[in-house]
Amino acid sequence: MGGNRFVGKKLAARLVSKGHHVTVLNRSGTGPIGCEIIKHDRNLGFSDPKFNDWTRPLGESPRFDDVIDFCLFKPEQAVSLITKFSPQQKYTFISSAAAYVDSHSQLYTEYMPIGGRSAFGEYGKEKSLCENVISENNVNHVVFRPSYIVGNDCPRPRLRYYINSILSEGKAFVPGDGKALFSLVWVDDVVDTIYNSVTVAGRMYSGRRGDRFNITGYDVYSHIGLVTEISEFLKKKVDIVYKSKDTPFLNENFIISPAKLGERFVPIKYRLMEFCDYTGIRYE
Repeated sequence: MGGNRFVGKKLAARLVSKGHHVTVLNRSGTGPIGCEIIKHDRNLGFSDPKFNDWTRPLGESPRFDDVIDFCLFKPEQAVSLITKFSPQQKYTFISSAAAYVDSHSQLYTEYMPIGGRSAFGEYGKEKSLCENVISENNVNHVVFRPSYIVGNDCPRPRLRYYINSILSEGKAFVPGDGKALFSLVWVDDVVDTIYNSVTVAGRMYSGRRGDRFNITGYDVYSHIGLVTEISEFLKKKVDIVYKSKDTPFLNENFIISPAKLGERFVPIKYRLMEFCDYTGIRYE
């Protein structure tokens, strides 16, 4: 569901390259080469006859080994989709760490309540409502909650924002005092995690019903720390401008625990060369 941009597109392409039959559903009717395409607006529901084979009696194999959902944002979208599932259908929902409720704790774990971080507005609240709908309907599912995702083809130019600003102006504009702490995860690590979950008969796959996993790195950054790492990689001096509202990050502590997933990813600072090479950014 989605599958034509950023993480979903990369995952679909990975699955196809490994010999899996992949169906992509989205409004534009586009997707990686080798995918079967369904052009459809999920807000219209799934009553069209072309979706009839999505529902099969208990005991029969479902239409799909796994339905992986990158574009579920409204609880009513969740209802219209899961009512089309066979009882045994496996479902993977890509939620967000923004779904957690505000807490005095600086570290968000999967055992904490959800309800939506206030700083993320309706986005976090609605992601949490979607999770509730899925749980309440006893769907055979797993939920992934990524932290801030960065990397190649990211539609939110978080790394590119700071890199371009440092290269063009010698400045970096940070929110507040620049000391808010947050977690990052590289896009390919998100793809690897979901890929392994839906294709490998490991602990996440066999015991997945109703489970939740954060996807994030172990490194924690401040805005000042991230800017400093980028400027050191670029070998450019940087002046930091504080209390700026023109940044791709919130002035909020947003530290996500990676302990339950237990994957140790390469720190973002070691990805900067790959990112610049991929995007055509020149550096020394």
